[in-house]
Amino acid sequence: MAGLSSSGLQNPRTTSARAATARSPGTARGATSRGMMGSRAGTAYGDDDGAGNRPLTSMRGAGFSEEAARKKLRGEEKEKSETPQQTNKRIENEIMKLIDECSHHLVNGDMDSVIKKASDAVAKEKIIAKFRAAENIDPTLTIDVTFMAKLNMAICYQSNALLDEAISAYQDILKMKAYATSAKIRTNLGNAYFDKGKYNEAIKCYRKALDHVSNEFMDLRIKILSNIAKTFVKMEQVCNYCTLHNVH
Repeated sequence: MAGLSSSGLQNPRTTSARAATARSPGTARGATSRGMMGSRAGTAYGDDDGAGNRPLTSMRGAGFSEEAARKKLRGEEKEKSETPQQTNKRIENEIMKLIDECSHHLVNGDMDSVIKKASDAVAKEKIIAKFRAAENIDPTLTIDVTFMAKLNMAICYQSNALLDEAISAYQDILKMKAYATSAKIRTNLGNAYFDKGKYNEAIKCYRKALDHVSNEFMDLRIKILSNIAKTFVKMEQVCNYCTLHNVH
C-alpha cells in the first residue's frame, strides 16, 4: 500500500525536520526544539582552610551573594539596560535556537538529543509565559513561539514512536484558540492514531480536518481524502485478518 500523503506543515524557521514523520500517514511537518535555562546549586564552603585562625571572608559584604551567583550561572541576570520587551525577545531567540538545534539532531538521527532539546524549548516557553504575565506583555505577540515549541515537541514524540505523548501534545495545541481549527494539526493527530493502530480515531481526525479545508485548498483536501481512503484499506486488511484467524 502506498504511503499516506503529507499535509505539508513546516517550521517557518527550518524545514529540516521533514524526516520527523516520514513513517506516518500524511504528516504535517513541523519545528524542532531547544534547551531550557539550567540551574546550578550554590556551593557550600567549609570554614577551615588549614590556615589556623585565619578569619572567614564575607562574600556578601563584598557585594556577592549565593542568589546572585546562581542567577549568573543560569544566565538569568539581564543587562541593566535591558527592557522587559528586550528580555522577552532574547528568550524568544533562545527558544528558536533550541528549535534549530533540535532540527539538526533530528536530521542526524540523534533522537535522545531531539527529545531533550524539544523538552527544553517547552520548558523555556513556560518561563517566558510567566515573564510576559508579570511584565504585562501582550501574549499574542509571541503566540507563534508557544505554538512552535509545542508543535515541535509533538513531532519529536511522534518521530520517537512515543505515540501517547504525541497524541496528548497535538491535543494540547488544538486547545489553543488560534489553532483550534487547524486542519494540518488534526491531520498530524490522525497520523499518530494511525501509527498506534487506532484507525477509527484516525478517520475522525481526518474528517474533522477536512471540515476545515475549503475547496480553495484542493491539494490539501485531496491529501486528507487520500489518507482517509488508505486508512479504510488498512481497516479492511485488519478485519480480513481477524476473520481469517477467528479473532474477535
